[in-house]
Amino acid sequence: MRILVPIIAVLLGLLFAAAFLFQGAEDEALVQEQTTAIEQREQAEAKAVEQIKREVDEVKAEPQVETPIVTEVAPIEGLKVRQAAISESQTLGSDDTKSGYKLKVELYRWGSGVKRFTLADYDRVTGPTGVPYSVEGELKTKTGRDQELNVFPYTANSIRVNGQVIELFNKAWESSEVKMITDGEQVTYSLVIEDGDGNDVVEVVRTYVLPKDSYSIELKQQVVNLSGKPIDVQYDQYAQGDVIDDGAAYLGDKRQFLTAYFPKSDPLRTRIVTYDGIQDRRALLEDFKSAAQNGDSSPAGIWPNIDNIEYGSVLAWFAAENRYFSVVTSADVSKDVTKPSDVTPIQEVFPEIKTHVVPSFKQDMQTEHPGRIVIFGMESQKTQLQPGEVDDLSISIFAGPRLSSLFNQAPYEAMAFDDMVRYVLGCTWCTFQPLARALLWFLTVIHAIVMDWGIAIIILVLIVRLVLHPITRRSQINMMKMGKQMQAIQPEMEKLKKKYADDSSKLQPEMMKLYKEKHINPFNMLGCLPMFLQMPIWVALYAMLYYAIELRGQPAFYNVFNSISQMFGGDWQFLTSLSSPDRFISLFADQKPIQLIFITLDYSSINILPLLMGVVFFVQQKFTTPPATTDQARQQQKMMKFMVLLFPLFLYSAPSGLTLYILASTSAGIVDSYFVRKHVRELEERGELFTPRKTKPKKSGGFMDRMQKVLEEKQKKMQQPDQGNRKPPKRK
Repeated sequence: MRILVPIIAVLLGLLFAAAFLFQGAEDEALVQEQTTAIEQREQAEAKAVEQIKREVDEVKAEPQVETPIVTEVAPIEGLKVRQAAISESQTLGSDDTKSGYKLKVELYRWGSGVKRFTLADYDRVTGPTGVPYSVEGELKTKTGRDQELNVFPYTANSIRVNGQVIELFNKAWESSEVKMITDGEQVTYSLVIEDGDGNDVVEVVRTYVLPKDSYSIELKQQVVNLSGKPIDVQYDQYAQGDVIDDGAAYLGDKRQFLTAYFPKSDPLRTRIVTYDGIQDRRALLEDFKSAAQNGDSSPAGIWPNIDNIEYGSVLAWFAAENRYFSVVTSADVSKDVTKPSDVTPIQEVFPEIKTHVVPSFKQDMQTEHPGRIVIFGMESQKTQLQPGEVDDLSISIFAGPRLSSLFNQAPYEAMAFDDMVRYVLGCTWCTFQPLARALLWFLTVIHAIVMDWGIAIIILVLIVRLVLHPITRRSQINMMKMGKQMQAIQPEMEKLKKKYADDSSKLQPEMMKLYKEKHINPFNMLGCLPMFLQMPIWVALYAMLYYAIELRGQPAFYNVFNSISQMFGGDWQFLTSLSSPDRFISLFADQKPIQLIFITLDYSSINILPLLMGVVFFVQQKFTTPPATTDQARQQQKMMKFMVLLFPLFLYSAPSGLTLYILASTSAGIVDSYFVRKHVRELEERGELFTPRKTKPKKSGGFMDRMQKVLEEKQKKMQQPDQGNRKPPKRK
């Protein structure tokens, strides 16, 4: 026992010693781990500090942009424009299709503006043939003394130097010779402003650059401080004005203005929005007219003027459009632009966009506001230029067709120019834009095979008719069958109406009972419903054919009529352009418009297609209209006959592509209705007119099954007397 106690004590001591040593080792490991973490964190912080030092050193090594020092400037006495030594109106490009240029740009020495944009690949569709089309040109306005004044697009208007305004639009600018550059031409106009002692103060340099095979013009603009001291400058110039109203627009003046912008909700500028920036020219003129009547001296212009555009959005570019063409003003842009964020907004170059509505010297009776023209202005921000410093105000100008195949190229794709291609009648969503584009693509495929747009339109109509034939056939059969059935039971219907003339609650159940006995489906009264399902296709086709620039100026049937007449020394203009009336007999070279309520009637020619269309409409109505069974139906049929006579009038000045499409579609409908009538007649001869049509068994729980149950339930309720609503008999 004496030996055991010391042994146990020694063992316990060893155990405590081992536990102490193990705990110490564990604590030491924990301390070591914490120390390592601290060292790693300190090393990371040291590396971060070194990185920051290196970045700071790099920033210090870079040239620093000093904040401009705004100096108080004083007015300069005697500021005036120095007389130009050589001042000539120059021309860039060519309207010859073999020249390689898409544009001919005529410049004017007074104000160095654009006198006219002429397109090489497009001719006028009215008037003399073979004349290149001018999308925009000089605008003739008048002064208070009723004197004529020319306003040219993109003219330099004025410049403000140290608070003093110097007019530039009425000055002759120094001009250089047209210089050939790599794949294009350029010309420079310059103007020097001097003080009273003849010292140079400011020079404005404007260089027009026109590349070959392009509808875009670069306008390089610089304002240079030539004085030896700081000066304040603010530059003001015109942009585009009203584009020329394209011919054969029988729906009236369809010119519009479009603003494309970066929404405030997209600070990274990943998209350019245009859908709510469309403004009708007539609406704009009406706004200015109302503002003038209300004494508002500064009515809203095209930007910002639309309530649903998010406040704080930035204008990317703006355009003036007619039916087929547009003129767009944007900041200077190159073909390297591949995404919207690369696009410089025009508002960053010219913060203020002004809209001017001025009196016109020429009374244009084709518009609802004759004698008024629109032109836009742009004003730069006030900038202080140091001696020798340059203010760059360069812009780009597009003047060309609204063509998707063109706008899918750089830089137009990134700038969302394809949004200018719209097939719109009334509103955008109800014209089914994707469907219209798909139909145009299909029409283009057909044209690539047959090589004629007129034949392609007829083939497209036949294909659409063929695709929709099951729907139209069933619809017409139901309508004709329903008409004959209602005519057959008319005597019994009259008896029921007389019998229950004083009790409508019994008349309806008895009529439903009669329908059921004669196997008449009341749903067949909605025989026109399938026709409404086709409306998106018809509306999209109509809008596409009206606005598709691919059809503009294109002849029908391989231009055979004009070719035959030329063999005998004539120039028969019949169907030489699908975008204008067919001109079966030309009476006048220019348009002779008469403004009606909805359309513009042009009597400059006798057009045969609308007259043929009236005949075809009359024949179709005779074939498809079921016999009238009531006085109301007879009145409606008389009204429809009257409408048939109005259609040729409404469509008399319509583009021949549209009238050809409607004529072909209606003719195909007559053939279609012939077979439908034949089928109904065969049913009547076999005695199966009142026999219910054999159909596949309806799926239990399906839509038609549920509809049938609802109808049966409705019939049961109508056949039961309405005890709750029946009035108690009067007491004697």
